[in-house]
Amino acid sequence: MKRYLILAACMMIDLLLGFQYTWGIFDRALQEDYGFTASQAQSVLGAQIVVFAATFVIAGWSLHHLGPRITTMTGGILYGTSLLIGAKYGTSPSALFWSTGVLFGVGLSFTYIGPLVTVVKWFPRYKGVATGLVVSSYGCGSFVLAWAARALINSGMTAFEVMGIFGLAGLVGIALLALVLVNPPGVKDEVKKSRFPKGLLKTGHFWALVAGFFAGTVAGLSIVGSIERIGRTFGTPEWWLATGVMVFAAGNTAGRIAWGSVSELIGTRRAVAAALALQGLCVAAMVMFGAYGPVFALLTLFIGFNYGANFVLFVTDVSRTYGPDRVGSVYGLINFVYIASGFFGAPSAGYSYDRWHSYVPSMLAAAAVLIVGAGAFLLLYRHVEEEAVVAPATKS
Repeated sequence: MKRYLILAACMMIDLLLGFQYTWGIFDRALQEDYGFTASQAQSVLGAQIVVFAATFVIAGWSLHHLGPRITTMTGGILYGTSLLIGAKYGTSPSALFWSTGVLFGVGLSFTYIGPLVTVVKWFPRYKGVATGLVVSSYGCGSFVLAWAARALINSGMTAFEVMGIFGLAGLVGIALLALVLVNPPGVKDEVKKSRFPKGLLKTGHFWALVAGFFAGTVAGLSIVGSIERIGRTFGTPEWWLATGVMVFAAGNTAGRIAWGSVSELIGTRRAVAAALALQGLCVAAMVMFGAYGPVFALLTLFIGFNYGANFVLFVTDVSRTYGPDRVGSVYGLINFVYIASGFFGAPSAGYSYDRWHSYVPSMLAAAAVLIVGAGAFLLLYRHVEEEAVVAPATKS
């Protein structure tokens, strides 16, 4: 019974973390109501991604040495505080960058890793399903918060007032829910196993995960933060445009659950390659048919669905291959590539619009990266056990 209580707490924590994928709504408000350029607005999202990736290994160290309760509570306090500071001083682009960008990224990494690793330890036989349920709550949170943000802004509240409400809810809610998180009995003895496996950087398996994760996230980030403005440049009807962020969030939620189940059936190699290739086709189709309202909504749904695969397939594969106690270290190392995604993904969309008044160049680049990434993943991916057998033969 206790493990189901912990699963519920992990899902609720991730539900409160969904602010990041509502950024398309705030991006539009910042540009139209507060005079931000597209690059300034997207730099906040880029900072969130870069700092999240850069501090993920530190969050993993904290998790293994201080436990999920302290790590998650610390992250929740930083996460909520970053939004409260942004709500107070965010009309200044630099203040918003350092608060809702940089500090937010630190809080997110510490809050995100606790539920993710803890739930895998409590459900060792169903890693893919358990991971999918927790990370799907992150996507569901973005759907709920996007709906709430739009409703509150339409009722007359400013974007910064809404940000403050989300910050207070995150700070209090996550701090209380973190009290429930504990490791299963006996896990404390396994802390030493959290180091990196020997020869990790020499395996094609590891580099396949790096290549696939980079392709999926850099392409997704070039879309997610600008989805409403992308539709507007295509001339998508306003009614369909208004549903963009929520439709993306709904697809993102469903994808995290579905791709976790798919990986249980066909394995990570096929699942990741399929998700990347499908995403490339969807982004390319958006360029050609995004002006049609129903098609825009449908493609946005599928782009969110495939984007969700990035946050369940890779961590599940790491847990299966290297063990749940190495998620913080190995997945944290893979997650470093998220820094490059943050530098090139979200800012590329802002630069594309500022330079050419069009998102088409950044979208075509994203589609190309996805297709190349799928091919690289298929070429490099090999089970670690297979590499252990092949390596000696290669030497002799």
